[in-house]
Amino acid sequence: IPHSLEVDFLSCCAFSPDSERLAIGFERNAEIHPVRGKGKPVVLKGHTRFVRAVGFTPDGRTLMTACGDGCARMW
Repeated sequence: IPHSLEVDFLSCCAFSPDSERLAIGFERNAEIHPVRGKGKPVVLKGHTRFVRAVGFTPDGRTLMTACGDGCARMW
């Protein structure tokens, strides 16, 4: 992955089903990074606690995130 990840604490990560994107969870955010360096990362903000889990749906169109307060989001 050509991008530099500048985070203090990476809590989770998951590849998309086609392996073209990598989702990472850190602090109160999630990001989706293109694996082959095509484009910039997409930053997803909105959780109130640390993101603890990320995962793509089987079709790769939706990312699910969950944080420490029990909240889950679909992006």
